[in-house]
Amino acid sequence: MSDMNDDNEEDEESQLACREGLELLCISLSLVPLSVENLLKEKFFEYFFIDLILYCRYQIIRHTSSEQIFLLTSRCSQGQCENLIQFFLQKQFQLLNKSSEYLKKYSLQSSDFFLLLCRLLSYAYSRNITPPNIHQQLNDEILYLKQITLPVDDHLLRGHINIAKELLQFQTSERKRYYGIDQSLIQQIIEQYLFPASTLLYNFRLLKRKRLSKQSIHNNNDEDNELDLLKEPPVAICQTPMSTLAAFDLLVVLGTNSIENLKLIDKYITDLFYTVPDSSLNEWDFAPLVGPRPNRSFVGLKNGGATCYMNSVLQQLFMIRSLRTALLSVKIPPGHGDDETDDDDQRRDTFDSFSEAKLFLKDNQTITSPIKQQEQNNMDLSPKNSPNERNEYNIQIFRHIQWIFGHLLESKLQYYIPRGFWKIFK
Repeated sequence: MSDMNDDNEEDEESQLACREGLELLCISLSLVPLSVENLLKEKFFEYFFIDLILYCRYQIIRHTSSEQIFLLTSRCSQGQCENLIQFFLQKQFQLLNKSSEYLKKYSLQSSDFFLLLCRLLSYAYSRNITPPNIHQQLNDEILYLKQITLPVDDHLLRGHINIAKELLQFQTSERKRYYGIDQSLIQQIIEQYLFPASTLLYNFRLLKRKRLSKQSIHNNNDEDNELDLLKEPPVAICQTPMSTLAAFDLLVVLGTNSIENLKLIDKYITDLFYTVPDSSLNEWDFAPLVGPRPNRSFVGLKNGGATCYMNSVLQQLFMIRSLRTALLSVKIPPGHGDDETDDDDQRRDTFDSFSEAKLFLKDNQTITSPIKQQEQNNMDLSPKNSPNERNEYNIQIFRHIQWIFGHLLESKLQYYIPRGFWKIFK
């Protein structure tokens, strides 16, 4: 143990010495700008630079290198500022283009590499300095974003989104329109990177409205298409707050000084979140936006109006691993009710408030005479007429709890709506 502590102390001392050495080097270069020109001609300096900001295994050294190189670049005088910017940008772009495997290998250490590149691009934009091969580099970044598939390395994803954002700042409004609309970058960012579940729900509602608006004979294929849409919701490419924020920033840049891009972004947001009829909300009557299950998190249960305590009990029971495993492992013999989930449990919630759900249930109730209604109420309030009826009722309750636990365990959606349980529970 003492040997390990000694090694850690030596590492910390070495990191501190390296950090102070880097600071001293950058100060010296800033004081003698003419030495910068000679340094940029040295072949070893390119490798020295990449080793410091990417390959070094010590985070503090990578971060210090990134900070000091940016300070040197932004404060160096006598015309060397532009030379340094062009040099560092060129070397980092070369690493992006021809050595992508190295970035994948060192992705966990790449945050300072991408941070420095983005800061240099931002500074170059403020100084009206055009980066080398900017159009080709932007095309490569857009192509990377369009071809990306899950699973994805979030460090690389966030870095490439930020680079694309900085490169787009140099573009005219016409070029932004080309990338945003003609190349469908806005559509991809919204539908695949940020809001795939909301896009899915919007398409489901659109398809349903089209079916209801038809005056022709009812078509079962339309219903099948609706249900197929909601069987397996897609997962957002941006799965962390940092990558999500980077994607939003990219949309902001695409919409800046580009009216057509801004109109398209506005249309998407309006269609996804503000086109539901009768979407007025009371203080207590709020349904959150439909989204995917949070990364490494849990699935919620929708409140049916007075089911919050019941939901809490079910979720606490679900968190007991042994109970959950035992309950889900029980096989209910055939002949006890329908083995298929009812139509309401297969679909995603299509109502945007509890009042709409109540209206739906009310419309689907069978109208009975007052005498029969009273008889039905008396039957509901009394115990089951026979042990077999009570047994069947208990089995159906158990079956619905199994469905609830199954959704809480495996669902890809943000929350589950146990309508079947609401209907049968007395």
